[in-house]
Amino acid sequence: DSLGQTLGSIIGTAIMPGIGTAIGSTVGSGVDTALNKISGPIQKTIAQSIELNKQLELTKREFTTFAGTEQEAARYLADLKKLSIDTGNDFGWVIDTSEHIFDLTQNLDLTNTILKAATDHAADFGGEAETIRKVGEALGLIAEKGSVASRELQKLYKLGIDARKYLAQATGLKEKEIDQLMAEDRLRGDVAARLIAEGIEREKAAFAAKLAQTTVAGAERRFSVLTQVRAAEGTEKATQGIGDF
Repeated sequence: DSLGQTLGSIIGTAIMPGIGTAIGSTVGSGVDTALNKISGPIQKTIAQSIELNKQLELTKREFTTFAGTEQEAARYLADLKKLSIDTGNDFGWVIDTSEHIFDLTQNLDLTNTILKAATDHAADFGGEAETIRKVGEALGLIAEKGSVASRELQKLYKLGIDARKYLAQATGLKEKEIDQLMAEDRLRGDVAARLIAEGIEREKAAFAAKLAQTTVAGAERRFSVLTQVRAAEGTEKATQGIGDF
């Protein structure tokens, strides 16, 4: 029928050859019916893509509230998508991590700066996704506080980040003077978090992307993420096609 042909055409051109034909020949009463008739990895890919699109929709709504416009929220999500593809980190995981940091900072621009710094540092420090989350959370907690205490910087030091050094470089002060500012509660948390993240990026900018592009493991991760993202884009177009009927 026309719906099946339209959906098949949309998905077939947006994802990969064969999938669109398979869906187009089975759609009669909607996407669920189509998915029930497609077996194996194709069905899994489509189902996961639909779930990712649901996550993207909810995230866009949340970020629109704080960014002020849908365009700004869309721009931010596009940045997250690029970061995911460039570094080979799962897109859904990147979104979740970004949301967690944003809950602490309440600032999209600062969240973006922290997430990139955490990703590049983790790639240099060992590459574990858990390290990205820990660094992002530590910097987010600093940003959340009205002023910085030395114990927060100690958490970063255990993760391989010399926060005092970055703060001294950015302010032109000595590390002892940084300690004095903290003792007097005169070092703002959001300012400190940004200066530390920017310091990390001065040393390690795009390190995660370079690692992903120059190693076999990185290439495999990037291919997996790219497939995930393109499949999600394809199912998004399919959903839009269904809405026309």
